[in-house]
Amino acid sequence: YFYIVKVVDSKQGYRYSYMVSNIIGAVESGNVLGATGGGTLTTSFNISSTEYSDHTSFSWNDYGYGDFYELQIWRSEQSDFDINNGQGTLILKTSDQTINSFQDYTIIDGMDYGSGKTWYYKIRIYNIYGNYADSETIECKTGL
Repeated sequence: YFYIVKVVDSKQGYRYSYMVSNIIGAVESGNVLGATGGGTLTTSFNISSTEYSDHTSFSWNDYGYGDFYELQIWRSEQSDFDINNGQGTLILKTSDQTINSFQDYTIIDGMDYGSGKTWYYKIRIYNIYGNYADSETIECKTGL
């Protein structure tokens, strides 16, 4: 037998588990619908960024498939940060598939939270099967 669990939330959003079997090794979990080994999706982000004095800004091609589940944006001061190892800070988490740009303000109400710095970002997109795709590291600078 093979099993997939579908979880439905109160807003009728849903997500599937990986396929499993009662026979150990019969199914490689994560290899579902366009995913490559390890449970990752293949998608092209095509990111562009712009430098401003008080914020960072970047945009990307949206993930236009019907199996979209969630978009996350992670930030770090390290260029080589690894989301899976708990490095970086999750700064955006949304189920709105239409979002394809982001602005991170460093000066808010006169308080400076990091202008004149270089920030590094990664975008992660999950599908309903639990697979994900990560962008390359996005480097953004803010002016002084």
